[in-house]
Amino acid sequence: MVREYLQQEWATIGKPLSHEPLWEPLRADEKLGRLNLRPFRARGGKMKDLASAFMESAKEFRGNELDFRTAWNALGLQVACAPVGKLTWQEWRRLDEAMSAKSYPPIHHSAAYTKARYPAYRVITQAAAERLRKTLGDRRESANERLHVA
Repeated sequence: MVREYLQQEWATIGKPLSHEPLWEPLRADEKLGRLNLRPFRARGGKMKDLASAFMESAKEFRGNELDFRTAWNALGLQVACAPVGKLTWQEWRRLDEAMSAKSYPPIHHSAAYTKARYPAYRVITQAAAERLRKTLGDRRESANERLHVA
């Protein structure tokens, strides 16, 4: 099912958006993040490699409530100093209050975000992303460089 869904999405994605990064870390330690499909495919990435990396990451990474709350609160501290993208301190507080009352359920992207960005990514470990980066055909980065963020 995972591979079939990826295959359907892979067939519909277009070219990378302006300034769309290959990798976006989701934690301060960067051990987990989004690998954006459009730049990955544009740089020569293969769907079968991505599917394998996604499955490996699901087996390797075990998050828990403490990890989530640590990352969430770190984001709160960050936006208290300066907005992150369009996320302000006030909006983070509003979202935190609403979600904490529900024990932080999974949520989807807003309609506005989905319309503007058409998100197409897989959440994978940094180690899996590094392995994928080394398979890319464009060689913009040397083998010794870290995964490019931004």
